Amino acid sequence: MKLVIFGCVAVFALAASADAADGLFFREDTRDIPPALPITQKHISNPDLILGLHGPGKTGIKKSYHESTKNDPHYIWSGQCKGNWAVSLAKKNATADLSGAQAQIRMRTKNYMRTVYVILKTPGGWLVSNQSTGSSREWQSIILRTSDMSWSKLDIASVTRGDRVTKPDLTKVSAIGFTDLKPGGGSKACSRVDWIEVWTAMPKQAMHAVKAADGYQFYDRDRPVLFYHTGTNSFKNGHHRANYVHPLTGLSGETLTEDFPQDHLHHRGIFWAWHQATVGGKAVGDPWECKNIVWESIKSEILDGAAVKATVHLKAAGYKSGKEAFVQETVTIRAHGIKNQARAIDFTIELKSLADAEVKLGGAENDKGYGGFSTRIVMPKDLVMTGPKGVVKPIRTPVAAGEWLNFTGTFGRSKSSIAVLAHPKNPGYPTPWILRSKGSAQNAVWPGRHAVAIPKDKPIILRYRILLHQNADISKQQFK
Repeated sequence: MKLVIFGCVAVFALAASADAADGLFFREDTRDIPPALPITQKHISNPDLILGLHGPGKTGIKKSYHESTKNDPHYIWSGQCKGNWAVSLAKKNATADLSGAQAQIRMRTKNYMRTVYVILKTPGGWLVSNQSTGSSREWQSIILRTSDMSWSKLDIASVTRGDRVTKPDLTKVSAIGFTDLKPGGGSKACSRVDWIEVWTAMPKQAMHAVKAADGYQFYDRDRPVLFYHTGTNSFKNGHHRANYVHPLTGLSGETLTEDFPQDHLHHRGIFWAWHQATVGGKAVGDPWECKNIVWESIKSEILDGAAVKATVHLKAAGYKSGKEAFVQETVTIRAHGIKNQARAIDFTIELKSLADAEVKLGGAENDKGYGGFSTRIVMPKDLVMTGPKGVVKPIRTPVAAGEWLNFTGTFGRSKSSIAVLAHPKNPGYPTPWILRSKGSAQNAVWPGRHAVAIPKDKPIILRYRILLHQNADISKQQFK
């Protein structure tokens, strides 16, 4: 049996119905609404799914969430179950054929002293897998391939394992779920499930995106690449943010970005934001520090499988009491497959004014002037920064290092590189950089300390590329 683990993938976010790739039967994450005991149908974000709770401990199955925990998802928790329990999800008027070689179930779990098994309702009755996600004190994303798994009968009333089934019929599975076959033991002995995806086959296109309730998960086959947040995340009811990427996953499955880092709680993965946001000469909020700003996703869609386009409106408490937007961002993110040990991810950001007075955006109003496209990456101790002319040393103020910057170090267990490239047609090209060797973000500065007007007709277009690689010749990178 092949069990694939992608390590600690923080904030995979909270999902709804998936309209993405062929072969995806459903994806489900619980909705971003207050916790409840027990969980109910209203917490299910996918309108096509029917929730089932089973076993003597079913009244203890909780929809949980902690505002005081950074990056805490809305998840299903078993800690208060007084007996065995199980959760199932049935798709209305549909069954899944999980008998094929490519069928798989993906989950994100965190289990203390417990191990989560898959349950299936088949024409021959309920089954429980003999393989599991395993215990972990950190969130982990798991893939279980049904063709590699063995099964036993499941008494759904008591949620106990029965005899082994040698040739189960998996062609018409009417419900899919999970259990750990044990009562809960509080926070020290429990199971947590963030989201679940059921695939009847792999998509024809290797690079693809899956729609979630609060954003989009990009995959390269079945390996996570990045998550783009369209919904809002916060910590202790503050530092609200949306319209950014986290986590960004490296070529070896390592997490490369940080969200809500302790030194700068407003930093978030791959983001683009400005300190100065004025309408008619009046400051209305601070998108960089996530103060008095709301990012509202108006619409979003998957383009040809491997890209996502989103229209985002920025609202501010200082502009019409936050009731109307003053800037529209049209964001397109396209991820590419690995070629010559390198993966390119392209960002296009279009800025257009929606206000009835002049809108300006600008960086910090000091000699640093930081603002614009930024990366809050994990910074290893052996981090080395290089540009077109060689090694670059960070200083307090912007560095004229060239059109790209490369960051090399030990990310996870191996040495690799992350490069950030600015498009030659960007305003202000070549880009000055604010660089830091620890405890901060790396920023391709635009427009700097002097704010610029955002037009209402023809938008300002900013284009950047993130390159994850092993010794790539960055000078030969070309934007499409």
